[in-house]
Amino acid sequence: MKTREDLHRLVEELPEGEVQSAGRYLEYLRNLSDPLVSLLLDAPYDDEETSDREAEAAGEAWEEYLKKGGREWEQVRSEAYRR
Repeated sequence: MKTREDLHRLVEELPEGEVQSAGRYLEYLRNLSDPLVSLLLDAPYDDEETSDREAEAAGEAWEEYLKKGGREWEQVRSEAYRR
């Protein structure tokens, strides 16, 4: 069984070209334990057509994002857990 110390050592020994891939995989493993991320990953695929109203709302949201730069992930996550 590997310990965190073993994992730290393995990360230090990785070839530079593999660091990014290893980081993505570790993030994936971490996210599996997050209930919100798991819920999103298990959500059914939405194959319905987008209505004109939905497309307009998405466009408005995108414009707002471009003006304000969005919100921090931790803020969004904490709001989702309060519901």
